[in-house]
Amino acid sequence: MTANLNATAKLSSKLRSEASFSFTKSDNQKAAKGAGSAVQIPGVRDAGYLLSLLTWPANDDASNYLNADGTRRKITSGALDTETDNPFWDVNKNLSEDFNNRFVTNVGLIYDPTSWLNLTGRVGWDVNSAQGYRAIHPESAAGITPGGYIESYYSNTSNLNTTLLVTAKKSFGKFNTKLMVGNSVNDNDFRILSTTGSRFFDPNFYSINNTDATTQRSQERIIQSKIIGFFSEMSLDYDKTVYLTLTGREDWTSVLPDPFFYPSVSTSFVFTNLNGLKDKQTLSYGKLRASYAEAANIPSPYSAQPVFNPQLTTDGGYAYGVTGANANLKPEFRKSFELGTELKFFNNRVGLDVAVYSTKTIDPILKNMRLSYGTGFVVTSANFGDLQNQGLEITLNASPIKKENFSWNVSANFSKTRSKLLNLPSVISEYYVSDTWLYGNVRGGVTVGNPLTTLTGNDYLRNNAGEPLIDPNSGYALKDPNFKIIGDRNPDFMLGLQNTFTYKDLSLSFLLDIRKGGDIYNATEFYLYQNGLSTKTLDREQTRIVKGVLRDGLENSATPTQNNIPVRPSVQNEYYRTGAIDADFVEKDINWLRMRDITLSYQMPSEILKKTFINALSLYVTMTDVFIITNYTGADPSVNGTNASTGGAGGTGFDFGVVSTPRGLNLGLKIGL
Repeated sequence: MTANLNATAKLSSKLRSEASFSFTKSDNQKAAKGAGSAVQIPGVRDAGYLLSLLTWPANDDASNYLNADGTRRKITSGALDTETDNPFWDVNKNLSEDFNNRFVTNVGLIYDPTSWLNLTGRVGWDVNSAQGYRAIHPESAAGITPGGYIESYYSNTSNLNTTLLVTAKKSFGKFNTKLMVGNSVNDNDFRILSTTGSRFFDPNFYSINNTDATTQRSQERIIQSKIIGFFSEMSLDYDKTVYLTLTGREDWTSVLPDPFFYPSVSTSFVFTNLNGLKDKQTLSYGKLRASYAEAANIPSPYSAQPVFNPQLTTDGGYAYGVTGANANLKPEFRKSFELGTELKFFNNRVGLDVAVYSTKTIDPILKNMRLSYGTGFVVTSANFGDLQNQGLEITLNASPIKKENFSWNVSANFSKTRSKLLNLPSVISEYYVSDTWLYGNVRGGVTVGNPLTTLTGNDYLRNNAGEPLIDPNSGYALKDPNFKIIGDRNPDFMLGLQNTFTYKDLSLSFLLDIRKGGDIYNATEFYLYQNGLSTKTLDREQTRIVKGVLRDGLENSATPTQNNIPVRPSVQNEYYRTGAIDADFVEKDINWLRMRDITLSYQMPSEILKKTFINALSLYVTMTDVFIITNYTGADPSVNGTNASTGGAGGTGFDFGVVSTPRGLNLGLKIGL
């Protein structure tokens, strides 16, 4: 549920106020995905309900997961902790839920002492209160030994922001100037209290009070940071035709000892304001623009200075944690160039915006970088490796039909990006995000000179001619023990197409999301393949010879020995296991056409509302992710095998036990007072 309120008030001829308030309440019931639950599956440490459902015996009704007395139904004669959790049991008995209440409020005072001077002060407060838990039933595979357990948390996030601005505007003939100076303060406070307990007294009551007191543990964590910034902006234009803007900002932060400065400059030229080009119907508006900007990103709090953590061991106390501080940390700087043009045609009925950009990230901050245990720590944050992103964005807007009672507006957005890792320390050949190493030997790895979105993993071991090498003892293909680039998740381009049809007070809009290219690691298919459940294993009775050359000492000669060893998978099961090559499960050049959303809205006529205290009233219904057409063989190519906290390029393109994007239905009401 979301509620918003905005209000303005004129306190005098020179003073006015603005205020806004929003409240969001959410309840998120989560079922485990991928390898992140308590269900045990051979070959996987933990697995979500989708994987257990896919591997459940086809001749058993999985929805029958309870005995008559309410206990867990088993399908084998073994102990509970030796049997895979029923997926329905997992969803209904191993629970995880988050509750959030978020308040965002902003209050501003605007004072105009003269026609050319403005003073503005704003205060914003963003408060998020959350609580949640994750509980494992005592009869679940992972709950047998501890007798069931629960992890719960209570957190509060408070972000207080203040801004003071002084703006002066003056015109001198055809020259228009604006000078702005200001100060901002961002005060961030995060507190979380987490508790754990095990040995449930009542197996179906999920509360920390329902656990053995001797097993209960509690810990509070407080993270605070502050940023104080002073900034200025100077703008100049000549006759509303040529524009120049300069900005500069210097920040002081509690995270780092020294302040840092970052500037920007932008210019534009509205050439249709020149004499001879004004008031033309064919080209209604034309602008060229260019900009250079720097932006800074700071490390996480306490990354640069050591802090003590409370200990839960005997006698308690404080000690350093597993994360080591790095006193040499510097801000991460992004330096961006952009060139673009904005054109409008036929009395603004058609608009075109084109932009090309290049962004270089200097001294990027890498979190959780592994350390030698000899340092006394496990991970740290560090600056190393420079990154580059380049791209093209094109936006086309048009109003093909514009009648009194009916209109059709269309907008298309095309984007194409390319990235590159420019350098790494000489002792590091590959940087990878360990959180993306979900199944098999494929991970989100990147090497110098290659995109930041590559997949690295085990490929075929090959001879000098590029032919796969075959083990002469088994007839299986040999794996290259070195991680090589086996895919790139970055698409060739993305295209969004928005259409809006309006008839009187009714409006219908829909957004089509189109993607061309990009690779996806179908680890779910790989898992099913290795366990004989994939359709790719239906030909297991057929004898075959794996294509390649034998590794018999002649593999790099002019006449290598072609493999002639027959393999019959139905009696040689390792063909699907040790004989499987991870790279074969990276699906190449994945495309999709997705109906991202459809919205039908109704705007109440003003004639009906004029006798009420309501100025505007509208109702809408939105359906999201309505359908998808794709060449991907898995459930959904728009997958992320990890979560939003994963660094680097994240877990996009990793499909392991991930449920496809659900179809959603939203109802809404907007009221203006």
